[in-house]
Amino acid sequence: IGDVMTDAYLIGKVERMSPEAPVPVLDFSHEERRIGGAGNVALNILALGATAVIASVIGNDAAGQQLKSQLQAAGIDTQCLLGSNTRRTTIKTRVLSKQKQLLLIDTEDRHDLSAAEEFELKQALETQFQAGLDGIILEDYNKGVLSKSLIEWIIHRANSLHIPTAVDPKKKHFLAYKGCTLFKPN
Repeated sequence: IGDVMTDAYLIGKVERMSPEAPVPVLDFSHEERRIGGAGNVALNILALGATAVIASVIGNDAAGQQLKSQLQAAGIDTQCLLGSNTRRTTIKTRVLSKQKQLLLIDTEDRHDLSAAEEFELKQALETQFQAGLDGIILEDYNKGVLSKSLIEWIIHRANSLHIPTAVDPKKKHFLAYKGCTLFKPN
């Protein structure tokens, strides 16, 4: 449960500097788009031989549709992946030349989910709780999916059902994770 995003890579060669400003000119070769953030954690869960269900909110945009398709193609359950008209799908775009990062471009909205979006996510999660879960990982990148109230609700529900919770927190809600099973500060 947490902030799922796309890791994009613009790859090319730099062989000259711009005549307009002291910046390198990238001779663009190709772009790659990969599952990132909480989605990458779900990929790692699959690689360990378990089943992964991703719970998050992405934008109702082309990037969100592409990310959802990538998650499904990887074998990740997306029943708890919700779309929003009030936020963009997070994309972390890295510009690379000779395997070195030249620039990072963030396309994102970091505001908390609306009350309606949080309620919808809780409903989707409750369905998963009732179906049975072996564990929950809360993956927080401060992009707005994991609010203080949602974090506390998830941990309370998980504890009441004896479901272990592991947390990879960020600073914003650092203390909201009280009562989790495993706390791994970065």
